[in-house]
Amino acid sequence: MNSKRSRFFVFCKYILFSWALILVSILTFNFTACENREKVIKIGSQAVLSGEDKFFGEDQLVSLKLAVSELSPVKIGGFDYRLDLISKDDEGNAERAFLIAQELVEENVYAVIGSTFNGTTRASIPVFAEFNIPIITPSAQGLDIALGYSNFFRVIMNNKQRVENIVNFLNDELKPKRLVFIGNGEEYSTNLVDSMIEIFNDKKIPYLEPPYTVKHDLNEYKDLAENLLIDEPDYIFFAANYGELADLITEVRNIGLSSQFVTEQLGMDEGISLLTDKELLEGLVAVIP
Repeated sequence: MNSKRSRFFVFCKYILFSWALILVSILTFNFTACENREKVIKIGSQAVLSGEDKFFGEDQLVSLKLAVSELSPVKIGGFDYRLDLISKDDEGNAERAFLIAQELVEENVYAVIGSTFNGTTRASIPVFAEFNIPIITPSAQGLDIALGYSNFFRVIMNNKQRVENIVNFLNDELKPKRLVFIGNGEEYSTNLVDSMIEIFNDKKIPYLEPPYTVKHDLNEYKDLAENLLIDEPDYIFFAANYGELADLITEVRNIGLSSQFVTEQLGMDEGISLLTDKELLEGLVAVIP
């Protein structure tokens, strides 16, 4: 089990056990009528399990299956309860997520782990709220996801906290003198860079302007590397996935620039070492609050 999945498993094990205790304690079962029936607690897993982002949901599902296999059955109040995991793929699509939430309600789940993204989580919460079903996200960080709802729980810091932590690490630990920001043009990357720059400006922390935006194209990377050679940054923050990060690092190193690269969650994947010379990755820092 890789380290990321291992951490996810520990989280899932803890959260499932905690909610099994809480849910059974607040539900009113007719124990006399159910004495001869197996007692089951159904837990929903809603995540993206298809498309290019399916690895998020796959990690969640594997971890939940491991947690259920180790915890089930749970003994509560002298009764054994089997944990049943019901997995649904919302495809990372908000409309699909709304329908999946309805399906989980119809299957009588007592709690839901998910969803993966802000949009899919936001679309699901009202459905579960109508039936007082708690939804616990391991990954959605948007600040406004569940405004007005009390059934939403988050076991990860929100976006504002996460960005502040990244900025504080950069400023307090790395202490860059000539920092360059680079995004890949996608919504997540753009929002992250813009939020970081806003905090840098509020705190009057210097950085090199303007920030760069570059799509995943080797010719654009070569042009960017030449511009960076002129800028002479001591640190380069690149908000992109590990494949893009590997290619840009390669181009920058080939042109003779020794700036230290910093990335965050998107760029943190051991697969990066398969995409470029490991020596070129020396000094790479991934900030994961």
